[in-house]
Amino acid sequence: MPLSFAGGPRLIRIASSLFCTFLLCLFSLSGALAQSAPSIRVNPAGQTLIAGGVVTFTAGALLTVNSGPKLTGAPGDIAVSAGITVGFAATASGFPTPTVQWQVSTDGGVTFVDIPGATSTTLSFPAQAADNGKQFRAVFTNPLGTATTPAATLTVNIAPVVVSTPSDKTVNAGTTVSFAAAASGRPAPTVQWQVSPGGSGGFSNMTGATADVLSFTAQATDHGHYYRAIYSNYLGIAATPAARLNVNTAPVITLNPAWTTTTEAQTVTLTAAATGFPAPTVQWQLSADNGATFSNIAGATALSLTFTASAADNLHWYRAVFTNPVGNATTAGARLTVQAAPAITLGPVPQTRTEGTVINLTADATGTPPPLVQWQASADGGITFTNIPGETAKTYSFPAAAPLTGHQYRAVFQNLLGTATTAAAEITVIWPPHMTLSPASITVFAGQTFTLTSDASASPAPTVQWSVSRDGGLTFTPIPGATHTNYTAIAAEGDNGNRYGVIYRNSIGTTGSSYAILTVETLPRVLVQPESVGVVYGRSVTLYSRAVGEPAPAQLWQKSTDGGLSFVNLAGATGTNLVLIPASLDDGSRYRSLFTNVVGSVTSQVATISVYLPPTILQHPANQTVFEASMASFTATAAGRPTPIPAWQVSHDHGITYVDLAGTGTTNLMFLAVQGDNGLSYRAKFTNAGGTNYSAGASLTVKSVARLTKLDASGGGLAFGGTNTIAGSYVLVTSPSLTIPVSQWQPLATNIFGASGPFSFLVPGGFSKSTPSAYFLLIAR
Repeated sequence: MPLSFAGGPRLIRIASSLFCTFLLCLFSLSGALAQSAPSIRVNPAGQTLIAGGVVTFTAGALLTVNSGPKLTGAPGDIAVSAGITVGFAATASGFPTPTVQWQVSTDGGVTFVDIPGATSTTLSFPAQAADNGKQFRAVFTNPLGTATTPAATLTVNIAPVVVSTPSDKTVNAGTTVSFAAAASGRPAPTVQWQVSPGGSGGFSNMTGATADVLSFTAQATDHGHYYRAIYSNYLGIAATPAARLNVNTAPVITLNPAWTTTTEAQTVTLTAAATGFPAPTVQWQLSADNGATFSNIAGATALSLTFTASAADNLHWYRAVFTNPVGNATTAGARLTVQAAPAITLGPVPQTRTEGTVINLTADATGTPPPLVQWQASADGGITFTNIPGETAKTYSFPAAAPLTGHQYRAVFQNLLGTATTAAAEITVIWPPHMTLSPASITVFAGQTFTLTSDASASPAPTVQWSVSRDGGLTFTPIPGATHTNYTAIAAEGDNGNRYGVIYRNSIGTTGSSYAILTVETLPRVLVQPESVGVVYGRSVTLYSRAVGEPAPAQLWQKSTDGGLSFVNLAGATGTNLVLIPASLDDGSRYRSLFTNVVGSVTSQVATISVYLPPTILQHPANQTVFEASMASFTATAAGRPTPIPAWQVSHDHGITYVDLAGTGTTNLMFLAVQGDNGLSYRAKFTNAGGTNYSAGASLTVKSVARLTKLDASGGGLAFGGTNTIAGSYVLVTSPSLTIPVSQWQPLATNIFGASGPFSFLVPGGFSKSTPSAYFLLIAR
């Protein structure tokens, strides 16, 4: 039957011993509540169901009814000191038992975030200053819902902490000074200012000084006091660091410098002192006008002024000026008296004067008492000085003279305290140059170093410039770099006859030397070499050779007959030309010139003489008679030096005139005679460097022959045919070669032709077409 409960579900546990009675009751209740409460279904095994279900009981069953979380306890606000453990607690009912999660808000409860691990009903932790004002709450949760506690605020109290400290102050007396401080703390701390005179003793409270800012009027007696603020609440006390008060006061002189008397070169110390804050700086001042005006002494900024007294410091006044931001104070002046030995204030200056003018030297010195003066002179470059008698004035005057140049003069000042000597002044007496040594002419060899020497007297020292003339002294040109009293150079052949002069010049004038002549002796040098030459025997020939040198060289011709291995002098052959009429045996002789002067000897190149012998005919050509179409030969020979060159000539007018035959450069003239050569004359022409010679002429007779125009081999013989030009007896001859003279050809047959005209004949014999080649000729007997 359905069972319901008014007012929501309830947890019902039924004991087994009452089972039956309770069941009856439930039945009874069911009828009464059926219209007002949800039914609950219960499983037989004691399961838990949600209200509204149907519960069915069996024997031994347990009924569990779920309910959402309900707060039973909430956390409250807490105030604690930093470092103290704080605890918040909260409780809630509900089934199943709700879980809890603590949350925190740092923005005044606007938002909350879970606190990791905070899942118990209590929340405990040490309070920190940073936790102040945070809100905490607990959230309970089970399957039926959530319940959140009201937020609890945590207040964390802290001891005072100084957040701003007073700083040192510097003010002028009578002005207001303020010190400020600040501190944090909860509850808000109170403040009390304290003072410590000098900072070395304890601090004491200042009456009424209970604000963060302490202000009062600074007095001179407050200088060096220290001030601090003490902050306190119930949790503790915090003190600021102490701040120093400096009260500025103007300088006040406590010590003036004293008047002092000393001697020159002694150390002087003047001292002054003053009070004031800040500590005043000091600046010493000097007056050189008896205290009328003062000026600062550079670097003099200590309480004591120390320096070495000099004569120039005599009667000077000194004072110290003390200064700080509040004001300044000046000591009384102190006068310094310096008793000084002589001190040079003016020395003589070096002077340059022209000879004969007046020299004035002046010197001066200070000293107490005033010093006496004595002039001195040195003639050894300042090594030693001697007094000049009577010269005891500050100015010394005397005439300039050449011997005084280079002398030095000085003044010696003396009093009871010592002596002072001026620097020496050197006197230069000037005059124009005067030659004391002129260069001398000189003779040297080419390539030899020579030196020309000169000198001159002058003041100031003159400049020197050497010049050279190469045109016999008409014009002179300065020699670059030749600016010393001596001129040194290496003589060249082209320098012979040069003139050299030197000019001395200073600011007063100029002078020049006489010139020196340079003679440069040179080894002979061949200008024209003799040349080899050929000459016809019996004729004259001239060899020419010339050389130059300084002095002019002597010339002597020499001859060699052994191919140039040795030479012998030719007596009397001392001219540039050597005229010879060489003999035949002089061919190949060699000639040269020997040139000699004081420097040495040279020889010319060798010239060879070739003696030409004109051609001499040794063999004349002989008259020749040959048959037409046979070889004609003429022979001629000749002797001569050099070997004559042959050439043949022909005459068509029986030897009256001859013309050259081209291509006939041998001693033997051979050619194939033709009828047109009959009656011509031939001669040989021999030519060499000695001349030309001709052989006697030789005539050529050419015998006519019949003309063979037909040759046929038949019937064991040869059939000839031709034309006969001249009646007569003819012999038929043969030869296997044209190189065999016709006179040596083999006769075959003899024929007699009665008249001119055609002919034919048969030569019987063993001739046939197979016979080797042969030549045939008909010649007249």
